Amino acid sequence: MVLVPGTAVGAVGVPVKLGDAIVARNAMSAILVVMLAVLDVTLVSNAAILFVFAVMLAVLLAIFVAFVLILAVFEVILAVFAAIFVVFVAIFVVFDVILAVLLAILVSAVVTLVGKFEIVVELTPATELIVVEKVPVPEPLTSPTNVIN
Repeated sequence: MVLVPGTAVGAVGVPVKLGDAIVARNAMSAILVVMLAVLDVTLVSNAAILFVFAVMLAVLLAIFVAFVLILAVFEVILAVFAAIFVVFVAIFVVFDVILAVLLAILVSAVVTLVGKFEIVVELTPATELIVVEKVPVPEPLTSPTNVIN
């Protein structure tokens, strides 16, 4: 819908005078010029908006890629934590075995110390050696290794 001054248009069925037609065309030309200017600004601003949206999309894509990489790093960290947990469990088992060995050594030491202080009564008497006679040992004339004169 185009707004044209009422003086430029005659009544229905009444021919338009040449001057009125020129005024009407000039008014329509001004409106078309304004419309074209608005469309031109819209076209330029649409291109700028499209560029801004393209930049925003690129930034969002970069953020998405960064999040994917961060997620991959977190997965690696989780795997490392799981491996560390397995190592800790193994160390715990080794410490448990070491504790059992130390406890066995302690029990053995206590039993040994208690056994050293107990007096054991022997059921058989001690054997005594009795020397009946003294047998003389001859002195050798020569050394078994070297000849001595």
